[in-house]
Amino acid sequence: MSVVARQGFKYSIIGYIGFLLGTVSAIFIFPNDFEFYGKLRYILPTAEMLVPFVVLGISYSNVKFFHKVERDGKKQNMLSLSLLTVFINFLIFTVVFFILPY
Repeated sequence: MSVVARQGFKYSIIGYIGFLLGTVSAIFIFPNDFEFYGKLRYILPTAEMLVPFVVLGISYSNVKFFHKVERDGKKQNMLSLSLLTVFINFLIFTVVFFILPY
C-alpha cells in the first residue's frame, strides 16, 4: 500500500470516528441540556466569524512565501514570526472586544 493510500485510509477512519462522536453527542448529550446546546450554537459560529480578524491573513502569506523562505533555510523563523503575529493579534483582539467594554 502506498504512502498516500495509507494516509488517506487513516484520515478516513479519523473522519468517521469524529462523525460518530458528533452523532452520539447530538443524540445523547445535547437533548438533556438545552441551555448548553444554545450557548454552544451561539459561540461556535461567532468564533468562526471572528477568526479571520484575529489571523489577519497570516495563513495566506504563509502559503505564498513559505516555499521561498524554505529555499533560504529560514522556515523556522517564518513559523515563529507567524505564530508570534497571531498571538499578538489575539491579545489585541481580546483587549479590544472583551476588556475595554468593561
